[in-house]
This record gives sequence, structure tokens and C-alpha cells, in this order.
Amino acid sequence: MSEQEKSAESRATDVTFFEDRARVHRTSTVVVEAGVTAVDVTGVSALIDQTGLVVTLGPDASQQASIRAAQVQHRLESSDDGDQAREALAIEEEEARKEVKNAQAIRDRLYEEKESILELETSLLNQLRRVPQGDEISPKSWRDALEALGEPLAEVRSKLGEARRQVHRAEQVWARVKERLRAAQQKSPEMVASVEVQIEAAEAGEVELVLEYFVPCALWRPSHRARYLPGDEPRLEMTTLATVWQQTGERWENIRAYFSTARLTKPSSAPLLEDDLLISRQKSSEERKSIQVEVRDQMIAEMADGSRRSVDEMPGIDDGGRPLTFEAQREVTIESDGSPLQVKCAATTLDVKVESLVYPELMDAPHLVVKGVWSAATPLLAGPVTLIRGGEFAGRTRQDFVAVGEPLVLGFGPQNAVRLQRRVDESRGQAKITGRQWIEKKIHLYASNLSGKEQRFEIVERVPVSEISEINVTVDGGKYRTDKDGFIRFAIVLGPRETCEESLGYRVEFGSKVELAL
Repeated sequence: MSEQEKSAESRATDVTFFEDRARVHRTSTVVVEAGVTAVDVTGVSALIDQTGLVVTLGPDASQQASIRAAQVQHRLESSDDGDQAREALAIEEEEARKEVKNAQAIRDRLYEEKESILELETSLLNQLRRVPQGDEISPKSWRDALEALGEPLAEVRSKLGEARRQVHRAEQVWARVKERLRAAQQKSPEMVASVEVQIEAAEAGEVELVLEYFVPCALWRPSHRARYLPGDEPRLEMTTLATVWQQTGERWENIRAYFSTARLTKPSSAPLLEDDLLISRQKSSEERKSIQVEVRDQMIAEMADGSRRSVDEMPGIDDGGRPLTFEAQREVTIESDGSPLQVKCAATTLDVKVESLVYPELMDAPHLVVKGVWSAATPLLAGPVTLIRGGEFAGRTRQDFVAVGEPLVLGFGPQNAVRLQRRVDESRGQAKITGRQWIEKKIHLYASNLSGKEQRFEIVERVPVSEISEINVTVDGGKYRTDKDGFIRFAIVLGPRETCEESLGYRVEFGSKVELAL
């Protein structure tokens, strides 16, 4: 029985991305003769992991055919594709350079236009400082002149931002083309790989080969895009994106892409147990004279029904401890150049509640907070989030892992129409007879509405919560009440150009033996 030799090209059909590698499915169709045929399947990466290679016949293959052996073959080939290929790369490099220069010219022109508008605005402001002479000049004309500059200035700034991004993108493309041209001009030998498959068939016919293997230099990371849609029934559109990179040397065109959180290299064995030795001792006389109390900030995490988590952090690192797999919503083409590509994986629309909250300890303006319950079929993975408020970019943030049924809280930027100031007055004292100590703090809050519309928001303040009976915390007056975690919430309504002042205080009392730093 003689052995036939043939060569066949392969095509990637499915790629599953992991956090540090990818699993590739490739198919190849070859016509075999009766007997043993050695097929050299090309198209695989030189970085292919031979230990994980699995070669099978397609579902439509004849029952008379079988695979006798399969192995990876590596060989050195000259990367010199001829002067024609280098000339094509040189033309591409020149076009990329022109794109960079054109983008820079547009950016510089917009920058000059912005500077011209700013100079005109500065000139008008300088003239406003002078006392107008003549009845023909009125404040309205100056106001109209300044307002007429506002719209073109905002438009130029928006275009300038897009022009800067375009310059950055063009420079990245130019750098990649220059690198490819430099590699082509070196004419160094290149390592290539193929899979040699021996097929034994009882009769001649067409056979489909299916290759499955792992390859490095391919990975993915999750990210999200959150769009807040205001209205009578506000909604939140959450889109999960997979940002992928690959530089395997393979061509992945119109593939079905999958994204898995499984960690193939993470050990699955349980950790070894060790003894935890506890030792008790009696307090010394010095330790009995005082009680050391430590003040700490406690993170409060709530579930959808208002209850707390039983642990501070969910198990696992990004996926809640359960491997998840996401599928791209369309076929994608991923070039082997190391450039990032965002692929849409899932989209969920939530009914949300909207609040305007301000924490005066941390910020000086209320922030728009959107709250909902994550009700998708799969959890929300941890990752960066791009925030869009209506149709405008509102910033970026990072979201931690959110399980199904847990609350999702996102902030969509400050409300610049309101400004707050906070001042804290503190006094300390000690009773002469009992030695009992006390600390009093008075918090003064000043809020101003700078706009011509009514503004509604909620202020969140906090007071200490004692965990031991030796320390007693009381809030002054009966106007404000704290929850079990020490937070005080109260609503504020400010009319146009209106200001208000709110004050609250608390008193901390403790015995003479207690040493407290507050």
C-alpha cells in the first residue's frame, strides 16, 4: 500500500479566547486516494502547542476513513517575498505617513481657529472693563456678542478633540506599517509550521479535517458601555464588550469568537491545611488601666433586597468563581498585528431609579446616581465602563463583579448647577469629678443653586457608630435620624439662585479609661 502526499490549506472557524491564550478550531477539505495519504495542513501558527493538538474527521467523513497519526512540523523559510511585496509595503507606509500629516494639519487648523475665537473673546472682555461711552452701547449688545462666541467655541473644541484622537490613531497605524516594512527589508528566515496528518481510506473521496489546538499571544479582557436614557421611565443600557488582541501569525477571518473566563493554568487542588495556634494570656496591670479603641471605616455592601453580603468579596477574581463563556454577536475578523479590537458580546436593558446624591466629605456637587438590579442571564464581569448620559460622553469608571440579582449602581457625573461647602467645628472636654470625656462635632453645610431652575438633591452625612458599651454616640436634636450604619440622609430643594444652610452635630462620650482617637 503506497503513501500519497498532498498539501491542503486550512481555515479558522471558531476561536475561544482565554485570559492568556486561545483555542483554535480549523477545518480543511482534502481529496484522498485509497490507501494512506499524508496531508500537510498549512495555516497554523508557529507557536502552536503540539501537546494539545487534536485532529478528527468531520461529521460527513466516510466510515471507511480514519486518522493514523498527526504531528506538528516546523521549518525555516525565507521571509523574502520579493521586491513586489516590499514595494507594496513601502506604498502603504507612504500613505500612512500622509494620513498622519493630514490629520496633524486638521488638528493644527482647528487649534488656530480655537485660539482666534479665544482672542476675540478676551478682546471683548477687556473692552467690558472700560466704561462704555455713548447711548448706542447697551449691556445687551455685549451679552449677545459673548453668547455668539459660545456656540462656535464649543463646536471647535469638540472637533479638536476628535482631531487629536484621529492623529493618535493615524500614528499607531503608521508605526505598525513601518514595523512590517522594516521586518520585510531584513530578509531574515521565518519559522513556519504545518500539521502533517496521515489518513487511511478504503476508497477515494473527499475528507474534512478538523484541527483543535491552543496557541499563545492571544487574549481578551471584558469592558462595558453604560448608556443612561432619561425620561418618565428611565432605563440603563449595559453593553458588554470583549477587547481582544492576537499576534499569533494566523489569519482569523469571519470567525465565530467565544470568550471564556476559565483559567486553564490555575491549580485545581485544595490548599494544604495548617494548624492555627491560639494562645490566651491575662492582661497586665498596665493594660487594665486603659481601653484602647480603634476608629476604622467600614465598607457597607448591600444586596438587592437591602440585606448585606455574608462575605466582603465574592470568591474568584472577576467571574464570581464560576467559569463563564460569552459569544460574539456576529462573525469577526481579527488581524494578527496586536491591535485591540472590541467585539460586542451581550446587551441588557434595566429599569432603574435615579437619585441626585452628594457626600459633602468627598465632593462639592451632587452626582447623578443610577440604581438598578442586574437581571441578565449571566453576571456582570468586572472591568472598565464607558459612561454615556443620553447622547453625551459622561466619563469612565470601573465596575466590580455583579452577580445576577445584585444591585448595580453607577454614577453619571456631577450636576454643576449646585455647589456645596462643608465646615466642621470640634470641641473636647472632660468632667472634673467622674473623669468622663466627651467630643462634640458640629457640621455646617452651605448649598447654592447657581442655575435658573429648581434643583433637588439628597445630602448624605455620617456619624460614628459604637460597637462597645463604653462609648456612647448621640446626635444633637431630633431633626435628623441615623440608620444602623450611622448615615444621615436629608433632601434639599433649592429654587433658582437660592442658597441654604444646614447644620447637624453629634456627641461622643466615653469613660476615663478609654483612649479614643477621633
